[in-house]
Amino acid sequence: MNPSVTILIINYNGAAFVMKSIESALAQHYDGPVRILVVDNGSTDNSVALLREIRGIDVLEHSANGGYGAGVNFALPSIDSDYIAFLNPDAVAKPEWLATIVPFMLAGDIAFASSIISAGASTYFASGIYYASLGISVDSQEPRAETDWLTGCALVASRAALDDLHGFDDGFFLYYEDVDLCLRAIERGYRLKVLQEALVDHPDRGSSTNALGRRKMEIIYHSRGRLIAKHVTPLLRLPALAAALVLAVFRNRIPLPWMPPIIREMLRGFREAGQRRPASAS
Repeated sequence: MNPSVTILIINYNGAAFVMKSIESALAQHYDGPVRILVVDNGSTDNSVALLREIRGIDVLEHSANGGYGAGVNFALPSIDSDYIAFLNPDAVAKPEWLATIVPFMLAGDIAFASSIISAGASTYFASGIYYASLGISVDSQEPRAETDWLTGCALVASRAALDDLHGFDDGFFLYYEDVDLCLRAIERGYRLKVLQEALVDHPDRGSSTNALGRRKMEIIYHSRGRLIAKHVTPLLRLPALAAALVLAVFRNRIPLPWMPPIIREMLRGFREAGQRRPASAS
């Protein structure tokens, strides 16, 4: 029998789009046990009522929205599958997703894998390069089989490796929790690879968070600060923080009036990095 897989979807106020993701999970052509588990992270829309009406899925209700990593860690004790396939609530997997990526992982002894993601008429490569000297992660602009990190949009993970890493670090509310997980995985000797086929559609990249505006930027830079504190050597941390702020203004074109709260959040994330630890998966 093929390895068992749980498709895990973390939902927060996603009633308008999560159904397409769930339908794609239910439609998988995988010759092995598949469980579909949706964690609702304290939604205030009608998500829970909608989810409870869907046959063929399990639903866990988290009382509060502690972020993506916290939602995953909340679910881990109730999952006993060999692999966990993380699927964003605004992403749609093609029917052959699991049937293609799980054998790919087994054949190469790969602990974490993703596939190229289609986004409308274009694709992006679901992975990237991490520059350790400045704590900067950059999206790949071309297919790379070997990679420093994988996006969590459609990430498939060995349960044994995920347990060994104690799940996600839920100090990252959103963003960079996938980069952090992958960097920790590489430190432990695990292999990360990209399957160079587009098997997941994410046509409205970030539709679950785009409405957050300035708050989205504050969350991103809180996570940037935490990533720098965890993965940049002490002597280079202050230059890394400065570089992040320069990029915020000149590359990301963040309006100057937004910068004071963004700076505060990045420094808060940096300070908190030594105060919280990844939640236990056991």
